[in-house]
This record gives sequence, structure tokens and C-alpha cells, in this order.
Amino acid sequence: MVVALLLLAAAVVALFGRMPPDHEPTPSGSVIETTHQYLTVPGVDPQTLSGFLFRPATRRADGTTPTIVLIHGGGWLKGATAEYVRPAAQALAERGFVVWSLNYRRVGDGGGWPTTFTDLAAGVDHLVRLQESVPEIDLGRVTVVGHSAGGQLAAWTAGRATLPDGAPGAKPAIRPHAAVSLAGVLDMRLSLTKNDHVLRVMGGTPEQFPDRYLLVDPLERMDPRVPVVAITGTDDTVVPPGEAAEYVEALRRKGGSTALIEIPQTGHGEVVDVRNSWWPMIASAIATVAEHGPRAVPVGTGA
Repeated sequence: MVVALLLLAAAVVALFGRMPPDHEPTPSGSVIETTHQYLTVPGVDPQTLSGFLFRPATRRADGTTPTIVLIHGGGWLKGATAEYVRPAAQALAERGFVVWSLNYRRVGDGGGWPTTFTDLAAGVDHLVRLQESVPEIDLGRVTVVGHSAGGQLAAWTAGRATLPDGAPGAKPAIRPHAAVSLAGVLDMRLSLTKNDHVLRVMGGTPEQFPDRYLLVDPLERMDPRVPVVAITGTDDTVVPPGEAAEYVEALRRKGGSTALIEIPQTGHGEVVDVRNSWWPMIASAIATVAEHGPRAVPVGTGA
């Protein structure tokens, strides 16, 4: 019923252009954007290890604001950056959320195993430092949202608390209260059959490096305590919708809170495109999860 209500509310937004009162967009121009470097590595362009912080100019009455970590995709390869999700970050900030949109090293610019993952972990955990100067950041209500390869990183971030000592990203300073995957790579083994992107970021196959896949493949690294909503387009030919369905079913079997939202006649990039006619629905779903966390997502029945 919770999923149905969430979908119904989002559908109403898409059809009638209205939003729940607590998610009304702020006027254009009332979002403050700043850039922050979260990690310093000799010889690496500071922009690569920086993030863009978007926040409403007007703070909420209680002084804290639910915070969204937005992770771009691009196949973990050099090329795509947080610039392509900037419109989405701006739109979510206009709805009243703090948005921390991260860059990180990718294959071809010093990334790959394990650097891409340790960079991303450091970027997420940097919210603790950012809160010192931006006190409205609510560290108890952090939602991680990622597109495509960023969806894999978002789902992995949701499971970081289960990592063994010494693993990349272990002992997180930030434990999200929820995560949202937008056309995310949620089965890295299946994605190996589509292109060589997983092979390149992981440095080899599951047969060559089984321990690596156990640590970062979303199907292997789940924390049932963190709700995950998987949003996918029915026409996605890059990351098949079946990956999201498979992941949601697996997390549900573990007793996790999870939901699957399939957007009709929508492709891979469209789920994060603010010009898409379905974007108000997608943004409303993200906003509901960011605002209410576990209360917005149904609990699984367990194995």
C-alpha cells in the first residue's frame, strides 16, 4: 500500500503539476551553490575531488534540512561529471533540500579499483565537515541518490556499514537513512554481459577478483536497515529494468525496506532529465523518500 500511495502521489504530480505542501519549490534564484574540495591528492585536479553544495537560501523553521547526496553516472569512466546532473541537483534544492553533488575519479583519470570507491566514500563522509559551516545539513536524514553507475555507488553506500574492517569504504561516518537508484547498475555481474564498463572499474572478472565483487556489487552488499527505492524506465536498453526488479526482490527477501518504480516509455538518461515529462513524478518520489526515509518505503517480509 505504501508503494501504491507513493506512486499515486507522484502520478498526481506528473498529471496535474502539483506537489505536496512540504515539497513546494522555492523561487528560482533562491538556491545557494558553493564548491567544496573533499579530498586532496597530489597531481589530481581539485575539481575531480570536489562536490557542489546546493541549499535553499531560506532555512526551515526547525533549523535542519534533509540532505541528498547526488552521484552522477557515466559507466565509472572518464568523461561524465557532476555537471550533467546539475539541473536535477538544482531542482531538488528548489524543493527545499540540501543537495551535495559529487565528482570522483573514474577509469581513465586515476580511478578504478579501489580508488573510485574510496573517493566516493570520502565525498559522502565529508558531509560531517560541511555541517560545521552549513549547520542546516541534517546528518540523520541523508538520502543517497545515484544515476546509472552512480546508482551502483548509491546502493553500495547504503550498504557500507556492513563492510569488513579494511575494505574500501568501511567504517562510514555517514549512514544514509535511505537510498534511491535511478536506472542504477544493481547487478554488476549481469552488466558485464552488456559492455566492458564493470570489467574496467573492477579490474577484472568475478572469477579473477571474487572478493572485490562481494564488497561492492549491490546484490552482494546489502544492509536491510537502509531502505532503497529503485526507479527505472521500461525502455532502458543500457541497464535493463530487470536489474532493478531483481535487486528489490533480493533486498525484500532479506527483510529490507524497498520499492520498485517503473516509469513507462522512459529510457536510461531520461530518469534524471528534468525536461522529461515524468520528472515531476520522479522528483516527488525522491522528495518523499528524502523527507520521510524508512516511513516512505515498505518493509520486506524476509526469507
